[in-house]
Amino acid sequence: MKKMKKVLAMLLAMAMVLGMSMTTFAEPNTNEAKINVSGAEGEEVSYTYLQIIVPDQTTVTGWAFASQAIEDAYLEGYNNGVENKLDAQAVIQELINARNQEGYANSNAIGMALSKVAALKDFVPMENPQKVTSAGVYAVKAVQEGYTYNNMAAYVGFGEVDGQYPVLQDAELGVKRTKTGLDKSHNDEDKVSAIGQIVSYTIKTNVPYMDPLADNKTYFINDEITGADYELVDPTAEDSAIVGTVTLNGEVVAGAAITPDKTDKHKFHIDLSMLIDDQNSNAGLEIVVTYNAKVTAVTVDNKANAGHKDGDTYGSEYGEDDEDVFTGQITLTKTGENEEVLEGAGFEVTKGTEVVYFTKDEAGVYSHVETADVPSDVKTALDNAADKKVVDPAELEVNKDGKVYVRQVFTKKDGTVFVQGLDVGTYKFTEKTAPKGYSINDEASEATLTVGESGVATGIIEAETEMTDTKLSALPSTGGIGTTIFTVGGCAIMIIAAGLYFASRRKASR
Repeated sequence: MKKMKKVLAMLLAMAMVLGMSMTTFAEPNTNEAKINVSGAEGEEVSYTYLQIIVPDQTTVTGWAFASQAIEDAYLEGYNNGVENKLDAQAVIQELINARNQEGYANSNAIGMALSKVAALKDFVPMENPQKVTSAGVYAVKAVQEGYTYNNMAAYVGFGEVDGQYPVLQDAELGVKRTKTGLDKSHNDEDKVSAIGQIVSYTIKTNVPYMDPLADNKTYFINDEITGADYELVDPTAEDSAIVGTVTLNGEVVAGAAITPDKTDKHKFHIDLSMLIDDQNSNAGLEIVVTYNAKVTAVTVDNKANAGHKDGDTYGSEYGEDDEDVFTGQITLTKTGENEEVLEGAGFEVTKGTEVVYFTKDEAGVYSHVETADVPSDVKTALDNAADKKVVDPAELEVNKDGKVYVRQVFTKKDGTVFVQGLDVGTYKFTEKTAPKGYSINDEASEATLTVGESGVATGIIEAETEMTDTKLSALPSTGGIGTTIFTVGGCAIMIIAAGLYFASRRKASR
């Protein structure tokens, strides 16, 4: 009875093996199949391939690895970190079960196994589509500048065509690739913003494919800005987050607050390593980072990159980009009637109907400041003194927190006044204070800042204007001795002459 049970068990095992591998027991097939890779049509991408599993009627599964080197590499990856390691036939059986939907193979393990196989040097160039004459599993690698690709595996099996069996069946592969580039932009299309204005930045990139067996699977997005300050959610907090969001495929990424670097408030790093797994399940999904910064200088340079973190170093393996913002500047020259340069001429600058406020950098040099950024008490003082007749320009300045705020700008010794940090537009200079010995010119001067035909600035934009004053006219004196002295003098002369006349007549009559 025991022998009978053993025989039945043996027959049952053989039946199971036969059911799982019946296609491999067919007569050798001489027809062809095609492996076709889709998803990168028209792109400059190159493919290589290697058959890693072949039919083998001598094995339990009916399949075997194509070589000992391939088997070793595949098993090393598949069994990575596994306590109960599987042999070749057990691994192939898991693949068969997964394909027949009788179970599932560990997708992380498959990814790591293919990664190990991909490191072999036996891959050969592949056409797309590629003709093959043997059933089995083929590993496929794709290479393209600017992209990373998942390692792929195509299964070429048997089927029935026009009543004929077995016939090799074509295999279709859809690529899963990821752009390695990074794109940075901002909301100011002409790339010109005034000092004090808020600029909204956007970083776009994609989660990269990473080798499941890679030693370093960290993933960071990094940013560095000069000439601007990140706008903070709470400026008074020591570790305040930056105003902005981080999304993955349109959904906010939890735990990805944009926080400035503790040692340099003009840098930030976003740790997105949680998006990397052995399955590369997020590979290719779009990451969008948005944040705000306030312009503080005449030129803003903003660099961003994505890559690994190695110690204290942040890499840019997955792309980088640089985005600039510029400002405008105007020079006004003040002269007299004979083209002599005039110092001490004061001007109020307006854009449209709005008065422009400035901070004084040095004599004759002023930087734009947003009206909302002028302290309320300073603005009140400046507005109250707007029409004050002054001898010293310092009377129209308000010093607070290390900054000198003004509403009227004055020419220096060379007759020029220089204003910077401006946005595009037309600016009017109205003279409020005339240089000594000159009268105010009632006709304002204008200067227009534009970016030219391209519509996009490539550097600081500039404009110039000028104004001429006339000397004060000479006026007659009033309130003096007038003609009285001349009248008295004339009368005296006449009296003396009359006296001399009568005296001479008397002498003649004698």
